[in-house]
Amino acid sequence: MYLLLVILHGQDEWEEAVGVLIKRSLSRVVVLEGSGMGRTTTRNLALRPSFSREIWKHMQTERQRAWVGLSIVKDLETADEIIEEIEEITGDLTNPRTGIICVIPVAGTTVVDSGS
Repeated sequence: MYLLLVILHGQDEWEEAVGVLIKRSLSRVVVLEGSGMGRTTTRNLALRPSFSREIWKHMQTERQRAWVGLSIVKDLETADEIIEEIEEITGDLTNPRTGIICVIPVAGTTVVDSGS
């Protein structure tokens, strides 16, 4: 079993990616919403007097939310197929501000219905 961790930076992309997870019958997906540390750090910089108010305003309009999905998949083949389908939505995940997907081995789980 593997933990599939999906982090995407666009709401439209996230909603389409959820469709991929549903299609794969991953019924147990935990979804979190937040922002990256870089975006949080820029907010803190705005409190410094030397930081330009105009630059801060520009950065505020550029901020995006990030969506995180966590689910258990049975095997690496399934995880790879999901990643391929999500990259069809997002484009190459090595590009900036697209997202991150990790597959992490899980030693022991009590999940009864883990999906595909």
